[in-house]
Amino acid sequence: MYVSTFKLSIIALAVALASPQFAIAATYRLTVETADVKVGDHTVQKMTVNGSVPGPLLRFKEGEDATIIVTNKTDEPTSVHWHGLLLPGMMDGAPGFNGFMGIKPGERFTYTFRIRQSGTYWYHSHTGTQDQSVFGALVIDPKAPSRLRYDRDYVVLLGDATPENSDQVLRNLKADSEYYNYA
Repeated sequence: MYVSTFKLSIIALAVALASPQFAIAATYRLTVETADVKVGDHTVQKMTVNGSVPGPLLRFKEGEDATIIVTNKTDEPTSVHWHGLLLPGMMDGAPGFNGFMGIKPGERFTYTFRIRQSGTYWYHSHTGTQDQSVFGALVIDPKAPSRLRYDRDYVVLLGDATPENSDQVLRNLKADSEYYNYA
């Protein structure tokens, strides 16, 4: 039986339209490493994401499949937790939970999950005191276009910045919760 190329194309199109479609998002590559960071009048070594604090803004659209490859170029374990996102347990990024043990020095981990919501969120490390510098913003645009019209979209991400080592800050606060009120 002879079937024209045109008919095969129509059949392929019909099958494709009947199948559930998933948008594939861009792949983000995040590198956690130590770099010089300016904090006030001081230049200090801090853990960074892609060389900066905060790390880059990640942007997705609801319904996309997210792929985020995190490479650890430090000499200590790290992790990235996707704060507030609905995702599979293994992709949560909190070491010791759901089988995720963190990202060892010199290794990488690929987070893959479906974006199931919209809104503005943040990502941060769940390892030690790294959340002081290993963090960034995450924006998920809704599937349906916004009815609001605007020229620009701004994300405000607040955090503490100190030239002190984050572990030392924690030790100071454990010794005296009012340490920074007077020192």
